[in-house]
Amino acid sequence: MRTQQPTTASPTREGGTASAEKPPLVDRDGERAVLDIWMNVDVYPGAPKKSDSTTDAPAKPARPRKATRKTTYVLREMPTPLNDLTLSAVCQKVYQDMFLKAAVLQGHQVIYVPAWETYPLWIEEGIIGAATSKTGIKLSVLRKRSRAQHKQALEAQKQQLYQLGIFADWETSQRVLESRQESKLSALMSRLRDSDYLQDHPYLSPWCPTCTVPIPESNLMRIATPTLNGYVKFPFKEGLEAYGVDVFFCLRIPHLWEIAGVVALGITGTTPYWLTRWEDEYLLFSEPHLARFTEYLPEDRPKPERIKAVNPAELEACTLAAPLFSPRTADMDAERALPIKVIPEAAVAAAESGGSGPLLEAGVMPLSPAHHQPSYAIAKALDLKTTPVFDESGRFTEDVEQLCGLYVLDAEKFIARQLEKNGYLVTTEKSEEQAPHCPRCSELTLFRPCSKWVFSVPENRSIAEVLNAEEYWEGYGESTEEAVQAVRAGVQNFRPLQVSAQRQWGMPIPILLCAQCDQPLKDKNTLNAIRNTIQKGFESWFRLSVDELLSAETRCPCGSSQFRKETALIGSRFANLLQIIENSDFKKQPVGHINLMFIPPGESPGPNWAEWLADLSVLSAVLSKSRPIKESQPFKKLQFSMLPDIGGDIAVDDAFFNQYPADVVRLVAITPSPGTEPRDPKALKGLADAYLSEYQSLRELFARISEKLYFFFTDAEIESVSHEVYSVEADIESPGSGESTRLDLLAVVVAAQCLREVQQAYENADFHGIWRLLTRFCADDLLFYMDAMEARPATELHSSQPVLLEITAALLQRLAPVVPFLAEHFYHLTSGAAVGTDRSIFEENWHQFSPILKQTLQASDKEVDAAKAEWEAVKNAGDAEGE
Repeated sequence: MRTQQPTTASPTREGGTASAEKPPLVDRDGERAVLDIWMNVDVYPGAPKKSDSTTDAPAKPARPRKATRKTTYVLREMPTPLNDLTLSAVCQKVYQDMFLKAAVLQGHQVIYVPAWETYPLWIEEGIIGAATSKTGIKLSVLRKRSRAQHKQALEAQKQQLYQLGIFADWETSQRVLESRQESKLSALMSRLRDSDYLQDHPYLSPWCPTCTVPIPESNLMRIATPTLNGYVKFPFKEGLEAYGVDVFFCLRIPHLWEIAGVVALGITGTTPYWLTRWEDEYLLFSEPHLARFTEYLPEDRPKPERIKAVNPAELEACTLAAPLFSPRTADMDAERALPIKVIPEAAVAAAESGGSGPLLEAGVMPLSPAHHQPSYAIAKALDLKTTPVFDESGRFTEDVEQLCGLYVLDAEKFIARQLEKNGYLVTTEKSEEQAPHCPRCSELTLFRPCSKWVFSVPENRSIAEVLNAEEYWEGYGESTEEAVQAVRAGVQNFRPLQVSAQRQWGMPIPILLCAQCDQPLKDKNTLNAIRNTIQKGFESWFRLSVDELLSAETRCPCGSSQFRKETALIGSRFANLLQIIENSDFKKQPVGHINLMFIPPGESPGPNWAEWLADLSVLSAVLSKSRPIKESQPFKKLQFSMLPDIGGDIAVDDAFFNQYPADVVRLVAITPSPGTEPRDPKALKGLADAYLSEYQSLRELFARISEKLYFFFTDAEIESVSHEVYSVEADIESPGSGESTRLDLLAVVVAAQCLREVQQAYENADFHGIWRLLTRFCADDLLFYMDAMEARPATELHSSQPVLLEITAALLQRLAPVVPFLAEHFYHLTSGAAVGTDRSIFEENWHQFSPILKQTLQASDKEVDAAKAEWEAVKNAGDAEGE
């Protein structure tokens, strides 16, 4: 940037200085003053009311809104987590805001209601963890405190984004947890339930025996924990009789206590299995287990001798005996016989897709489906029983006679002694692994079957026809084919969505179950009566008893009159989907608006945008299956805009927001990553420091300009002085009537060319490129023009000031979406229409050019190129003279 002159205080009409009225822009006071302008003017419909401001100045009445705008955009987004804002979340919010502000300045209307997650689990966990009572916290108190903390967290994040200058309908966004809104979601749940799209299934969940509650996997702590593993012999009950009675399947058990829950042994169809002779016994090993067993045998013990290879199909015809019970007793019934199952590759792939990693590298796996997550997925494919062997407190049940009443981990030593006593324990080994622990009490968690509700779409031809119809997808537009295909792939690969969550705060599933047959109550008249009871909010559901919700004559088809409430609540993610659908287009046909989503590149942790939109599409199609195909879309006329790759998803803490001006934070958020390495907090600070330097230089330049333009001009004076410039512009290639006037004309030409490039960048939503174009022009061309102006005699300034006024106004308007605080601040120091008023720059329309710029923008390319060449020559001459 060219060297600038020292900035002095700007004179005002009253004879004071501008700095006395306007605090420095980097001051929080200056930013609050700008926020007050936007609030008082009501520059964006739905912006916070004056009572939300941090200042005490009285609000001015809002002026009438502009006439109906030409195009309406509706910004759509995934719900934002309510914990610390990440760089990617700030990037999306800022990009959306820049688009919004640019659209408003170009005469469009933009609707933006922020979406936040509902019922985040960390709030509930924090309140439970902070409770001091040993008896726990009452559910009514927990829900009340959770709701209050959710409101507090939402307000804090709203204020963070509001302080960044983001325009949004904040008031509507804060109604997420209002009782009336919850009742609308209840109506959607009722429609899903009445159509049998909600189904109750058992599933395996981490369970804390101490707290006696299931724990979400995402909330578990991983702590190093001692384990006892070993090689255990499973006697053959049927098969391999030719080798006598002492024939065993020998395999390594990762946790000895799991033997109590083993219902079968799973093997692969491709792994070699060897029958060996070892110390007068016949042991069958998988090839990997045999290699490991042999490697770790002491040198003084013989190695197993390979007798023959055994085909997996031959093994599948065999059965084993449970090693905790003697194989020679007469009471060894069929329930204690363990089958050997060849696991289908599809079942292994399905289990591994849940994040379990390679499961059958050893070629054999004891299947304990009631307490081992990968086994559970495989057991469902093999139709194996999944009865739990320990209760909610972690103590073994009567299903394991010898262990009944023992706590799982305490029983491990007993199990080892029993196995050794029966001669089935070959070796043991103590090790350590990162095991899941409860975040509440820090105790080890175990897996246990729980009940969950899922949303699934069975073989339903009508729904499939809707989602596969080209008519359904054509509303997304041709320019977003790749994004549309990503969503279509998510629809085609749709898997059942988890609806319920074992938690204590949130939105209930308003279902009553028969105490006898455990089936949900489906009588529509009764269900409608329940719905009317809770239509003002779900606290009634928690407060009223079943007898108060039902009439005394209510009966289940099985004849029972006893019912119980569904205790599971709706999970946060499914509640978010319902919340978005309630505010989407699927229930109504929009008129004249375009939905717009800014989508991140690549994959991100958790559900990505395509999966989220696919889930919305399936849910909407189900909820509106009686409507025309296009009306079943969650969002009609949806367009996508790709966000930059910012290179990292790190948390942006309060210190970062407080250290830098809001405009600088906005610039950091839109900066594409220069490489493949993710950014870290140190790199983020370095980037912010670099932008701060550029930002301060730009501020100093506009402060100099404001000194030249702050003096009052009447409209007549501007018109008479500008006439000289207009007459010269009639022929750009003409030398003009004077050297000074010619320089003014050339400045207008290069400014107009810059505006053309910036307009193209705005059409491409290249906001980082816009900043670069504008700062480069200001640092080079505008600064040169300022230096040339200040070198003129005072009597010649009359022709330059109108030109400088028009160029500055246009530049500030183009800067306003990117750095709105700087633009608004200097708009009030340089615009004759804004000085001394509460008018906002966002009430202007940047297509309403002054005659000076309008005529130049219509010039031919030849004329513009010639004028630019002349401008560069004048600049170079000036630089040479300065040297």
